[in-house]
Amino acid sequence: GGDFSHGEIKKGGITQDGNVLTITDLELEGKDGPGLSILSGDVTLKLVGTNKIAGAPGFAGVYIKSGATLTIESDSGGILYAYGGNGANSEGTTGAGIGGNGSNHDEEYVEDFGTVNILSGTVYAYGGSSDNIQSGGAAGIGSGSVAEDTDVTVAGSVNISGGSVVAEGGTYPEWSGGAGIGSGSSSNGIGNAIYITISGDAKVTATGGEKGDAAGIGGGAGSAGGTIRIEGGIIEATGTSSGFGCGSGIGGGDPGAATITITGGYVEANSPFGHCIGSGYSAFDVGIISELHISGGTVVTGTHSTFPSITASMVITGGSLNTGGVHSANNGQESVYCIALDFDGLSEGIPVESIGVEGYGMNDVITDSEGRVYVWLPKGTVLDSVSVDSGEYAPNEPYTVSESNDVQDLDLFISVKHQIHVVTEGEGYVKTSLSEASSGTPITLTVTPAEGYRLGTVSTVPEVELSETEEGYSFVMPDSEVTVTVVFVIDSHTVTFYNGDDVHWSYAASHGEPLVFPEEPAMDSTESKSYTFSHWEYEGSEVEKGRPVTEDMDLSAVFVESDRVYTVA
Repeated sequence: GGDFSHGEIKKGGITQDGNVLTITDLELEGKDGPGLSILSGDVTLKLVGTNKIAGAPGFAGVYIKSGATLTIESDSGGILYAYGGNGANSEGTTGAGIGGNGSNHDEEYVEDFGTVNILSGTVYAYGGSSDNIQSGGAAGIGSGSVAEDTDVTVAGSVNISGGSVVAEGGTYPEWSGGAGIGSGSSSNGIGNAIYITISGDAKVTATGGEKGDAAGIGGGAGSAGGTIRIEGGIIEATGTSSGFGCGSGIGGGDPGAATITITGGYVEANSPFGHCIGSGYSAFDVGIISELHISGGTVVTGTHSTFPSITASMVITGGSLNTGGVHSANNGQESVYCIALDFDGLSEGIPVESIGVEGYGMNDVITDSEGRVYVWLPKGTVLDSVSVDSGEYAPNEPYTVSESNDVQDLDLFISVKHQIHVVTEGEGYVKTSLSEASSGTPITLTVTPAEGYRLGTVSTVPEVELSETEEGYSFVMPDSEVTVTVVFVIDSHTVTFYNGDDVHWSYAASHGEPLVFPEEPAMDSTESKSYTFSHWEYEGSEVEKGRPVTEDMDLSAVFVESDRVYTVA
């Protein structure tokens, strides 16, 4: 179970079934505290209809106390609007739409908040704003703002795995804004131990407080960005700027760093001064470095003529990252370089399943509006075949990645696959490395004669150049179907010697074995003639002993005729 409390119900109602709260077309307003407070345990909030919850000045719309967990869901398309309370006076801090209250050093409510899980439904969360730069704005989802003389590290967890979420930080409109999702602002500078995870089919739009130098996802003004992990979903994150600095789209506020991991999803990150992913920018405090690890997903950043779009140490082992330029990156062991794969004829949103490079992740990678993806690979990597949802693509010839300070463009064309047909004669086995292949693909033939047989001939239609290998043959696939004919022949031959119509002798000879002769035959004499053996004849010609036997042979005895001579006594 879990404990909760709430403010004044203006409309609609709340029903409780154990630890499940169902709100239906609810309008709830905090009078001297949050609109809804989750004080302990695990509570599920089910949304029915359209609901609005607002906190009193300085308090969260929906407050989750440290140690408590709130799970938001809807199976009926329910909607929640959560409004953090604005600053109560010139010194008052502001509350998050969902998460923590504003934090003064002498307030009852501390800076940390608990865990919020969003599984389904539609959630709009707006951080409270202030007219005092020292207090500033709260996060849409996350922590409230922190008073000037409060030196703290805020903590909490935000997990979004489904539904549609729009989160906007509150602001003091000259500098001090809260993150859309993450921490509120602090002019004194605060640590950020907030963990943010986005996954599944969630759709998230997060924007820092207007002109507030706050991150879309991560840190408010004066705050680090915490730990951010994106595993899936569609995310659009926008940092904001006062004109003197800026918060990152995903990462730290002005100034602040973050640890960011992207393994999937489609991510768009923007900020007015570059710094779209990584550390926020400050004209007064520079050199704070974030960490960015990308192993999947499709990531696109904005660009700026002066400032970099990525302000982080990048480790890339998968995914598509289009920064609008080139940044230094590695795969944990060596430098990697950006290659723009341009798919001829492909539109936006086509999944790219594999680039044929072992160990490079392609989870949730899709083509952009120009039919491109941007992969990062070490020098010397060879690209020769890319698998997309609609088929195989390949360059005109295999491409080797070079060391370059520029994006390397590689045009890819649809690979039409042709069938490979095999015809055998005689007894034996032929295996092809592929049953179908595109033009230019190497093909190997493994040829195995059956016992008592040997390979006779190998031919192709159309004719291609065959190269002998240890297993058989290889060739390069033409731009057409290929029929391979392999003839196996018996590995022995019958040699028969005839004396007239009678078989004089016969034996079996291995292929290539030297021809041997039998004993010379004899032919009976007549009263007037006698016959002497001359030679063996094959197909009308005399045959020499020892010639190779390469086929069945029928040999005939040839005799020399002579007159018989009689002596009369």
